[in-house]
Formats: sequence, C-alpha cells, structure tokens
Amino acid sequence: MLDLKTLKVIGIQKNKDIYHIVYMKNELGKHEMEVLKNGAISKISIKPLLINYANFLEYDIDSSKTTYQIFDILYKKIYD
Repeated sequence: MLDLKTLKVIGIQKNKDIYHIVYMKNELGKHEMEVLKNGAISKISIKPLLINYANFLEYDIDSSKTTYQIFDILYKKIYD
C-alpha cells in the first residue's frame, strides 16, 4: 500500500452521528476517500452523503459529477 496523506476533511453532523469524509493522496497522485462515522471507518456510500449535505446547505450540485468533483466543490464552498 502506498503512503497516503490526508489533504482535506469535510465534517458532517447528521442526527446524532458525526461523519468525516477524508480525502487522501500520495506523492504519485493516487487518491482515495474514506468515511468515518463517529470515529470509526464506515462502509457508507460517500456520494449520496455528499449530495444530501449539499442539498441541506442549499447548494445546487449536479449529481452526474464524480464523487471527487462533488467533494472538491463542497470543500471550496465551505472553506474558501
């Protein structure tokens, strides 16, 4: 496994659960995402979670975009 470093994190609170969507990348350009639910790795699908959060924030994000594109758009809207 290649050494991945966390670059960006989006935190989402949904009911009593806290989700962290973690975007990781290495020096070779390999990237992946993980979801932590209440601090533990979760198998929940990332894209619907991001789209629901975008809808909650009343951002119009096209669901035909990739998960990485949606993450990037949300991250920029929230933190830039």
